[in-house]
Amino acid sequence: MAPTRRAPGPGRGRIDSAKSWFDLWTFETNGVLTVALALAGLAAGALAGVVVRRALPALMLGLGLTAGVWTLARLLMPHLWPAVTQVTALGQGYGQHYSTIQVGQGLVTANGGHVPQPVCYALSPADCGTAAEKLGAVGFYSQYHPVSHYWPLQLTTSALVLALAAVATTAAYAVLRRRTA
Repeated sequence: MAPTRRAPGPGRGRIDSAKSWFDLWTFETNGVLTVALALAGLAAGALAGVVVRRALPALMLGLGLTAGVWTLARLLMPHLWPAVTQVTALGQGYGQHYSTIQVGQGLVTANGGHVPQPVCYALSPADCGTAAEKLGAVGFYSQYHPVSHYWPLQLTTSALVLALAAVATTAAYAVLRRRTA
């Protein structure tokens, strides 16, 4: 009896065209954030329609407001959940974090403080470590979100977007009440 062949399962690095979980479009479309952004777009469009009262300008304003909400959510997303911090010695360089969202990195001082690292154009990590020692650093730190932070980041970012949608909805009703009273 010949051995059965199994279809390859999904895995990291097997398909060249597969995007990482933190990719700009993949993160938003694989979770509840898509629904939150759609509701925020609906609320922004309703607010723009009530305020402008002309179809095409309201469409453009609603689109701009939705793009602003999406951009704000994308910028704030790494900071809505506590990041993991890894500290390494100067000789080791920064830790390797391939499938993560990088939040920050820099130098660790002798008293344990974190300072942003100046740009180092050396050819090797050891040369950058030597330059960092001259600045009084004792190690490197790296703050990042591993793949286990996917759902907490999705849910907190969705909560932020839904809060903005609620503000837009409340504002639309307030403008409507004032105009029809």
